[in-house]
Amino acid sequence: MPKPLPSCEFRVVTPQGQLNVCRAGLYGGKVTDGMCRLCVERGDKPTAIINLPRIAVGDLVETMLTSIGISKDRVKQWLRVKDCGCAKRQKWLNQWGFKQQDRIERLLNKAARWYGIT
Repeated sequence: MPKPLPSCEFRVVTPQGQLNVCRAGLYGGKVTDGMCRLCVERGDKPTAIINLPRIAVGDLVETMLTSIGISKDRVKQWLRVKDCGCAKRQKWLNQWGFKQQDRIERLLNKAARWYGIT
């Protein structure tokens, strides 16, 4: 049994789909447990100046729709189907949102380095 993975302030694991995201932008942003373990063991220091909190867009949309009474079960009843595809869309929105947030964070870090902010 492998030893538990050390915690990292830059690693984000979402509840849906267990998508691992490195907010520091190491290894292309998406990481596996093995990559995180190697990073921590080698002592890689993330170079990110700005670290924004991550928002799961799909989860946010689901929460907003559920709060006004549009739940996954209700959509299934309206469409008269067994699977409305909501979970797939939610996962896609989460991944898309993380990609956009990573892109924005990279641009902000690039601008911060350009202006000499450390």
